[in-house]
Amino acid sequence: MKEKLPNIERNTLLNSALIRVIAPLLTTIIHELGHFIVTVSLGNSATLYHNRVETHTENLDFFNQISIPIGGPIISLLQGIICILVFERIINGISSLFTLWMGISGLMAFFGYMMIAPLFTVGDTGKVFQLLEIPMPWQITIAIGSLILFTILLLRFHLGFERFIPEDILGDKELRAKWAKLLIMYPLIFGIIIHTFMQFPVVHFLSLLPSLSMPFMLFMVYGQLIMSKNKIERKKNKNVTQLSVPLIILFVCVILLYRLLVSGIAVVR
Repeated sequence: MKEKLPNIERNTLLNSALIRVIAPLLTTIIHELGHFIVTVSLGNSATLYHNRVETHTENLDFFNQISIPIGGPIISLLQGIICILVFERIINGISSLFTLWMGISGLMAFFGYMMIAPLFTVGDTGKVFQLLEIPMPWQITIAIGSLILFTILLLRFHLGFERFIPEDILGDKELRAKWAKLLIMYPLIFGIIIHTFMQFPVVHFLSLLPSLSMPFMLFMVYGQLIMSKNKIERKKNKNVTQLSVPLIILFVCVILLYRLLVSGIAVVR
């Protein structure tokens, strides 16, 4: 029996919202793991928290001071590139949408730190730029270049989300807007609220900045999806209209892991 459209809409929204919460939380964990792995591999003692890594070794040399903060942004960039490259090759619709959001989240984390480097020396890239004594005009140039490049990428990501619309669409903007809300807008709002709440407790307000500000750039993807004139054929698109039980389980596991990391996991060298 053919599934009713309201059920398709509901399931698409639920799957998209769950993925949008999971992706930035996992991205944050992976980002902090980048710092943690570099710190420990260089022979230092460290504690991994949900939104930071504390290095306990005193008097770090210059190489350590550079390597530890850059480890997070680099692993975020790798996450973004790898996920974007493989998402089209994944047949399963839920897994493909998850990979798309993970790719976007990874790139957003990397470019976000590049954009704020001139403003916050406590941030990863801000520390590195300060240690390397990069002149402020060059820092600003890098930040603006990162903003431009990430904006160009955002203006193309709507093509990925078109792959998950389960209706035939040609020039109907209202129909496009409906699916853009279910796939992007509502999940974004839900994700911003949950991700920001999950950041507490915070040592520095900078920990809240990515979850509060950067996701709003993704509304460009929402706008592009509505304005696009590409023909959408339901039969060629991937299915995300069946509520995913594994996705619900993953959501619960990620939330629990994130809260577990509030207490920290230490490695003493």
